[in-house]
Amino acid sequence: MENEYLMDVLVARIKNMEARKKSIANFLRNQKIISSSLVESGDIKKVSKFPLTTTVAGVDSSTRCKSFSGIDIFFSKVIGVVYFIENDRLKKVEYVTNNPLIEYSIIAQQLSEIDLEIFLNILRQKKEISMAMKVLEKFEPEFLVLNGSILPHYIEFVSKNYILQKQREELIEVYKNLYKVVKEKNTILVGVVEDSRGRKFTEIISENLGKDHNYLEILEESRDVTILDYTLEKFERTPLFYYSEDLPELDYREFQSFYIKVSEFDIPLRVDFYSYRENLVDKISNLLLSLKTSEEYGMPSILIEADLRSKFAEEEIDNFCKNLMKKVGFISSLKEKRREKRPF
Repeated sequence: MENEYLMDVLVARIKNMEARKKSIANFLRNQKIISSSLVESGDIKKVSKFPLTTTVAGVDSSTRCKSFSGIDIFFSKVIGVVYFIENDRLKKVEYVTNNPLIEYSIIAQQLSEIDLEIFLNILRQKKEISMAMKVLEKFEPEFLVLNGSILPHYIEFVSKNYILQKQREELIEVYKNLYKVVKEKNTILVGVVEDSRGRKFTEIISENLGKDHNYLEILEESRDVTILDYTLEKFERTPLFYYSEDLPELDYREFQSFYIKVSEFDIPLRVDFYSYRENLVDKISNLLLSLKTSEEYGMPSILIEADLRSKFAEEEIDNFCKNLMKKVGFISSLKEKRREKRPF
């Protein structure tokens, strides 16, 4: 009975929250919002689909880390996919890979688990941007699409750990070089975030409400996508807004974002792009409409293909580690961690 009561309370709370989100969505559809964070007029925009002839590249990766008692080994597989599209038809596909296909790095630095996670994430981003540069130089596509944001993680992160701080500085330089080459190649750089946890747009909405407005509490508890899923209809997008007005070492005006609903039954996509020239949003919107996967899943097909081709087979890492241990022998640094060999 107690569990049933708690379930009823949870159900009632969720229903109440969703009803209030729908009310906010109705407010947004009938109200032009105003904010210094917006790049254009603050109303919902209709997007159009027109025939697409272009070259578009997508980059994604898979990474794993195998931790032993003395060292960590980082594995990565990064794939570049290039679509050649003519009048909405896929005419040719090219793939770019590293040689060897699976790369590995021995991480001998002694890092805490939290620091190691950050370190590995930085390594992953550097690998992906290296592949993006390779694709740019070889194919000079009109579009380059990344899985996730086009800005480096940890751009505002400052660590007391010298190793992490050095890696962060190198990462920012890698991205700056990417932006430079994108400009030179006249390529449109786009990042599509699969499951955004962003709250920038809810903050913009909150700016338009009074301090005692009854929407403020629910906005503080909401992510952008949960509000905008009720707000946007298929083939609609939000106005453009700045990704952030606080980007150390970068010009924030060149990094813009919007949400777009490309599929009937999927939540909106968050899209970040490098706005070094004007009038890019219509081209990007059309690309996303053209590459949508289905009415239930709106991620662009080129990123799905890059993701699938970069996945590790289950046995790949295990076989590598077994072969390594066979050749190195029984040493302390390669002993399994206790958590990997618990008898229960």
